[in-house]
Amino acid sequence: DGACRTAAGERHEYQAKVVAMLEQTLHRVEAHLQKEVEVAKAKVDGVSGDKAAQQEALELAASKLRDSEAAEAQRREALAAAKAEHAAKVEELKGQRRAQAEVDSPFLATSRDVDSMKKALEILEAV
Repeated sequence: DGACRTAAGERHEYQAKVVAMLEQTLHRVEAHLQKEVEVAKAKVDGVSGDKAAQQEALELAASKLRDSEAAEAQRREALAAAKAEHAAKVEELKGQRRAQAEVDSPFLATSRDVDSMKKALEILEAV
């Protein structure tokens, strides 16, 4: 018969020692397993907390991204408007330069005529 099957009061001294050693071993194993369970629970709790923090960070980042995209869209619209305004001003300037050239044309011709007359006068005076 085994030591574990024998009643505590009927065990031989060596059987009692074996049972005591088994009890100590089982208590140590139980304590070790309990610590492992506590560590595992702590990890699970930490993961849950981390997951909530990560979800919050994700939502914040998504919100910032939406804000940035909206700001970018506004800037693109402003850029397009500025480009259109620039193109219109360039065309306006070209028109003003053409108009100025038309106004200047008679004066340039007159200026050339004056130069020609001065040369002719110099030639006549030299004769």
